[in-house]
Amino acid sequence: MITLQRLNVVRIVETEGEAEQLISRGFEHIEESEEAEKLIGDMTSPELKAYAKKKGIDLGDATKKEDILIKIQEAEGGE
Repeated sequence: MITLQRLNVVRIVETEGEAEQLISRGFEHIEESEEAEKLIGDMTSPELKAYAKKKGIDLGDATKKEDILIKIQEAEGGE
């Protein structure tokens, strides 16, 4: 999975071709360490969904940020 960002928009794609298309539209590749520095509580709902997908966390029917956070924390052994 490749993570790219433009301003406050984060996209996660699976192929180099998809990444190249986004890069041509102004997105930049985010290194894993940069992404990891962002606290989960500071992420937006789309970022949380992407994070959960990347970590293999099943969100079930959670759609609200608060519910997604709970699912992620439960899966990672948090409170």
